Amino acid sequence: MAGNVSMSPDRDDGHHAQRAGGALRNRQRGAAGCDEALDKERAAIDADAARVASQVIADAGKQARLLVREALLLTMGLALVILGLPFAAGYWLAGPVASMIPNSP
Repeated sequence: MAGNVSMSPDRDDGHHAQRAGGALRNRQRGAAGCDEALDKERAAIDADAARVASQVIADAGKQARLLVREALLLTMGLALVILGLPFAAGYWLAGPVASMIPNSP
């Protein structure tokens, strides 16, 4: 039985080398294709990140303007109330105090 097994090292080595070389070329082509796909994905992610960043900046600016406007209006209202309280108190107290003062001839 051992005599039937062909032991031709030249043929086997050449065949294996040929298969290994083909596999290596296929891997290199696959790696190049994978690199191209990764580059496209990176570019798409970059574009998405830039779009999201500009949207966040625009939204933050809009919110900041609204916040400043609201704070300014509240501050003006508070200033009017604080400055107006003494005048309102004087007006309300002037009626009863004026009635207590006798009229002089």
